Formats: sequence, structure tokens, C-alpha cells
Amino acid sequence: MSRECYDEAQDAGLSYDPQDFETGRHPLAPESAPSPALTTDEGRRVRAEWRECLAEQGVLGALGVSVPRSAEAGMVVVGVFDLPLEDQIRVATLDVECKQELATVQHLADLDAAAQTKYIEANRKFLADRRAVEDDVLANAVEYLEELGIEMP
Repeated sequence: MSRECYDEAQDAGLSYDPQDFETGRHPLAPESAPSPALTTDEGRRVRAEWRECLAEQGVLGALGVSVPRSAEAGMVVVGVFDLPLEDQIRVATLDVECKQELATVQHLADLDAAAQTKYIEANRKFLADRRAVEDDVLANAVEYLEELGIEMP
């Protein structure tokens, strides 16, 4: 039943098959997307600085908390919710202070922006092709909703 609904929406121009834009199906599809910032050498350096700051603040070890082992787990202290509320607040405060002092969020955002800019430049035609399809689908969806008298916010 859900496949029928999906096919009907696609036939009506209200959806498209994202697989049409995967490597091997679209002639310009890139082999890969940009690497997440935390998986790059520079991202690992940012993460190591954060870990060092937390250690210097006495957050790691003494309270039984740690930082995630993998970049995929992000940059949230592990084990905080097992602590008493007062210690949770202390860890959270020191975590935010370290991230502010080191400009962690800005550094990671800059790394992501640089990688995305490079990706966009290298794949401009592919992205334009995909955008054209998505714009058509959006226009069809808006028209469909207007015909039904549904207001778009």
C-alpha cells in the first residue's frame, strides 16, 4: 500500500526517486560527499584540544565521565546523566566554557563550510540537475495544495 502511494505521488510529479541521483544512476553523481569535520585531521585536532581542556578542568576521570571514543559520537561528554544534578551542571558548564574558549563550534563550522564549498564547486552541474528536479516537485506540490485550498505557511 505505501509503495502504491509513493508511486502515485511520483507519477503526479509530487515526488522523485532520490536513487536517480546516486552514483551509477546519474552520470555526474559524485563518488562521495564531504567528510564530516570531526573525521578530518583538523577536526581531530579540534577534538583533542577540547578533550585536553576538559582534562585540565578536572572534568575527565575524577567524575567518571569521558569523551566519546569516535568522531561519529560527537562532542558531548559521556556519562553525565549518571551523576548527581549538581555535578551534571558543573560538567555542562565546564564543557561549554571549554568550547567557547577554544571557539570549537566556529572551527568545526569553518571546516564544514570549506568542505561543502569545495564539494559544490566540484559538483555544480550535478547539483543544478538535482535542484531543477526538486524545484519542479516543489512547484507541483504547491500547486496541488492550492487546488485543494490548503494554505502554505
